[in-house]
Amino acid sequence: MLAKKTVGFRFLLSQAIADILILLQFGMLPGVIILLQKSFIPKSLDWWLHIYMDGVWWVMCYHFILIAWSRFAAVWRPLNFRLLKSKFCYTLCLISWLAGFLQSAITHQFDWFAIFWFDPSSYGMTADWIKYSSGGTRIYYLISNGFFIIAPAPLYACACGVLLNQQRATVHNNSRAAPTRGNVMDHNQQQQQQQPRTNGERQMRVEKRLIVPCAISSVLFAFGQVIINLGVADGKWIGWSVMVVFSANAFVNPILFLACSSVIRKQLSSFWRKSADSILPSSNIAQLSRSHRVSSILPHSNDIILHA
Repeated sequence: MLAKKTVGFRFLLSQAIADILILLQFGMLPGVIILLQKSFIPKSLDWWLHIYMDGVWWVMCYHFILIAWSRFAAVWRPLNFRLLKSKFCYTLCLISWLAGFLQSAITHQFDWFAIFWFDPSSYGMTADWIKYSSGGTRIYYLISNGFFIIAPAPLYACACGVLLNQQRATVHNNSRAAPTRGNVMDHNQQQQQQQPRTNGERQMRVEKRLIVPCAISSVLFAFGQVIINLGVADGKWIGWSVMVVFSANAFVNPILFLACSSVIRKQLSSFWRKSADSILPSSNIAQLSRSHRVSSILPHSNDIILHA
C-alpha cells in the first residue's frame, strides 16, 4: 500500500475519503432526488443532515491546509518528514475531521444560521434566502471559505521557493564537480558511492512530485469557491450548477493524481494485473478439465475403430 511507503499518501488517503463523501452528498444524492422529483428525506432530518454535510465540507477544507503543510514539510525537512510515524500522521487527519464536524455543529446552534435542504424543484439545494443574506450566513461562508482559499497559498509558495533553492544548489554543485580527463576515475567512484543515497531518496522525489497535483487541486477549489460565492441565489439551474461545482471539486482530485504521479499509475496497473491473474487460473482450470474429458473419450473411440 502506498500509504505505508510514502508519508504524503497518508494524508491523501484521508482526503480521498472526504472526497468520496462529498461526491455522495453533492453528486449522487441530489441526482437521485432530481430524477425522482421527490425528496425522500423527512423535514425533521434536514437540520441534522445539514450538520453532517457541512461537517464533511469543512473536513475537506481543513485537508487542503493539512496537505499544503505536508508538501512544504516534505521539501523543507525531508529527512524528518520521511521519519514521521503513521500514528502521528493519522492523528493530524483525525484532528481535521474533528475540527470540521465541530465547526459545523457549533454554527448550527445559532439562530441566525440558515440551513440548506434538498428541493427537487430547484435541481439541488435551497434555503431561506432572505435569512441567508441578511442573517449573517452568507458572510460566514464568505469568510470561512476565503480563509481556506488563502491559507494553503503561502505554504505552496514556500515549498516552491525551497525547491528552487535546492535546484540552484544542485546545479551549482554539479558545475563545480564536472569531471575532467584527470579525475574521471574519481568522478565515477563518487557516482557509485552516491547511488545508494539516491535510491534511498526515491521516496522524497515522489513527495516532491506530489506538489503539482496538490497545488492544482487547491487552485481549482479556490476557483470553484469564487464562482459559488458570487453566484449563489435562488434558481433552478443555479442550484444545479452549485451541486456540479461541489462534485467536480472532489472528482477532479483522483484524475490529477493519476495524471501527475507515476507511482499511483504503477500501483493501479499492478492492482489490475493481479486482479487479472487471479481470474485467469480459473479459466485455465476450466480448459484443463475440458481437455481432460476429451482425452478420456478419445481412447474409447480408438478401441472401437480397432475392434471394427
